[in-house]
Amino acid sequence: MLKRVKGPLFVFLSAILYGSYGVWAVLLGSDFGVFYQGWVRALLVLAIIVPICFLAGKWTPMKWSDFKYFGWCLGFLVFSQAPIYYAFQNAGIGITSLIFFGSYVVAAYIVGLLLLGEKMNSAKIVSLILALVGLYLTFSGTL
Repeated sequence: MLKRVKGPLFVFLSAILYGSYGVWAVLLGSDFGVFYQGWVRALLVLAIIVPICFLAGKWTPMKWSDFKYFGWCLGFLVFSQAPIYYAFQNAGIGITSLIFFGSYVVAAYIVGLLLLGEKMNSAKIVSLILALVGLYLTFSGTL
């Protein structure tokens, strides 16, 4: 029973945490305290995840061949923090979350196809089309 529930539970928890990011950014306002700084958040996440990985026996070192993929992800992350914070402050949580998620899906598929050789299946194609349609509907009247 626990094995069947564990996956969906983790997806649900990550969605809650992902969705609450905009709320926390708006509540933060223009005050850039210590908890908004990326290194503090990263340390808090590591303090939670590393012990879990060790206790579960799932810790594996990163291979040198994976560093280029890690670099791509880190590069996109670094250049997305300021724009998304500005958007949450000025455009609202709902529309910013929708645009960020739709853009993230499109960018992830493009990077996956071009850089990682990922294959598209029907679920991925439907997801990509929905993201593109959502972005078009969001921006078609304002661009």
